[in-house]
Amino acid sequence: MAIRLPIVNPEVLVPPPPSRGDGAMLRVGDLAQRTQKTVRALHLYEELGLLQPLERSKGGFRLYSDDAVLRVRWISRLQDLGFSLPDIRELVSEWERAGNATGAMAKIRDLYRQEALGHRAAAPAASAAPRRAALLGGLPRDL
Repeated sequence: MAIRLPIVNPEVLVPPPPSRGDGAMLRVGDLAQRTQKTVRALHLYEELGLLQPLERSKGGFRLYSDDAVLRVRWISRLQDLGFSLPDIRELVSEWERAGNATGAMAKIRDLYRQEALGHRAAAPAASAAPRRAALLGGLPRDL
């Protein structure tokens, strides 16, 4: 007995972009306010490929979904752990290439270990390794 599965239109499976619940998108100033970052920092993230506006308004303003808030907070958390923006850019591209977070999480662990060892060798007394270890412990195993 053969079972036939219905063919699903892939466009139906793509959810609409999340927003503030009222259908409105965030302008860059709104995103900056919600993430406590400067507009310039957000523009830098965009230049580095870490953040992309979902679309532009008729007036040319960058418009972001609520997912951008999570992305900026994730970038901030990695910066708190001591990762540079180029390191974070490498993680993002690894994540996008892999299609899942497992490879990116392994890369985070490797970079963290390298960075922690470098700080320990440079200044053992002033090392922020315990703080970074506590922050890293707060990250999920599969980011």
